[in-house]
Amino acid sequence: MKKILLFAPNFYGYEYHIKKALINKGYEVILITNKIDKLRTFIYSLGSEKFRKDRYEKNLFKLIKKNGKGIDIFIVIKGEYLIPEHLKFIKDLNPNIKNIMYQWDSMKNHNYEGVINLFDAVLTFDFEDAKRYNLNYLPLFYTNDITSFHNNEDIDFLLVGMFNPERYKYYLRLKEISSNNNLIFKSYIFCPLSHYITYELIRKKLNINSLKDIKFKSLSRSKLISLYKRAKIFIDVCSPNQTGMSMRTIEAYGMNKKLITGNYDNIKSDSLINDIDVLPCESSIENIISFVNKEPNNYKNKEKLSIDNWIAKLLSMVEPV
Repeated sequence: MKKILLFAPNFYGYEYHIKKALINKGYEVILITNKIDKLRTFIYSLGSEKFRKDRYEKNLFKLIKKNGKGIDIFIVIKGEYLIPEHLKFIKDLNPNIKNIMYQWDSMKNHNYEGVINLFDAVLTFDFEDAKRYNLNYLPLFYTNDITSFHNNEDIDFLLVGMFNPERYKYYLRLKEISSNNNLIFKSYIFCPLSHYITYELIRKKLNINSLKDIKFKSLSRSKLISLYKRAKIFIDVCSPNQTGMSMRTIEAYGMNKKLITGNYDNIKSDSLINDIDVLPCESSIENIISFVNKEPNNYKNKEKLSIDNWIAKLLSMVEPV
């Protein structure tokens, strides 16, 4: 049985779904992440970027040293704080290892150009990065706990995600639209307490109107899925730096839900997903309201965006099909 070392961020439990899908393919899988205890996370967040980067790099090196022997495939998801020395070390331990990197962030948000040549295959969810850096394009996936669900949809709009200025600004707009038109709007905007203290209380940069607008505890996967099932429309306010389709977009497609997004043009230009019922974020109030009562299409390419298909394409870069 071949052994995979999987390095992935802690993000709504997606790392565990990836691990399980790899195990189901017949691999032994060791998962490592950059997760550390809450106290150190808080302390690191208050330090300089150089201090934080140094600490996380050293933490990752410890994990690779502990788990990196006897590995056939090293799969890196995003790879924040991964440096050439890490890859050289694991290559020296395992001369025949195959290294794969998958990016679910854009180069503008997370610059990984310096390690591209150290991988046997690099894939990205971002259209522009794939073209500019000659990388393999592979859209994101929906997990096996996502299914079509259209009973008891008592939420008209659902906005979930990490705090960023664009997302918060749209939250305020949609909150007003919903209040004025008797529509149900649910949100869960997560802002780490350390980030709030540093950038709102100390630097006064976030401009958050009320503490009721944000949450300091991240949303569990089970509660996220529960909200998904109840929602008619997912709201996708993604980073203006990315052109790839967000996880929220792919999950809306997998559940046959409608979508309001800031990435409208790129979604409509992708033949795999362009049958989704989608509206641009900047749409008029009238169009947003009428979109609520529209019945969604029956999306035709859902299976192609499943996590199992995503894993198969990822592994095909270094394994015989």
